Amino acid sequence: MRMIRRFSVLIALISAVALLAQGSAYAAPNAVAAAITGSGTIGPGLTTIPTPQSVTFGGNAVGTIVAVPGASAGIYNCSFTGSSSNDLPGPLANGDSLAAGKGTVNGSCSGGTIGTGSAICAVIYIRVGPIVVIIFTCGTSASGPTGSGSGNGTGVGVFLFVPDQATPPVTSYRLAGVVAGAGAA
Repeated sequence: MRMIRRFSVLIALISAVALLAQGSAYAAPNAVAAAITGSGTIGPGLTTIPTPQSVTFGGNAVGTIVAVPGASAGIYNCSFTGSSSNDLPGPLANGDSLAAGKGTVNGSCSGGTIGTGSAICAVIYIRVGPIVVIIFTCGTSASGPTGSGSGNGTGVGVFLFVPDQATPPVTSYRLAGVVAGAGAA
């Protein structure tokens, strides 16, 4: 029952981000909208005790990058690295655990099937159980049938976090979710 509630919340969040993605891709001079899946590593590994961690993520995004007048769409390869942060009070003060975590990652997504595009991003993540919410800022560029352009933007995303190990320490994981953002040229 608890898992069904979590998935219901995740579906509601994904729906909200997807609606934002549809509007932002057409309303702003620069926009990013994508579904992202991939996997990563966590070191030294998640346990029940909050501990500083280093994280990696690699995967694929299927979506659109708009940097007016340029636009690209298709599959983008993504790679990010970062670490948990100890700057929040309370249960998240000492790093990530199985129950929760927060931190920052930096990286990029690039590629495209129609045109080419890239987004170089700084990301803040907060995870509670299997739900990860991100806030990001990106520098984007895109070139395609309509021309080339570049710009900056901010956005949000929501992901489902699935550990690869059934028992601690969790040293690898899978993510699936959606992101949407917009900005100015």
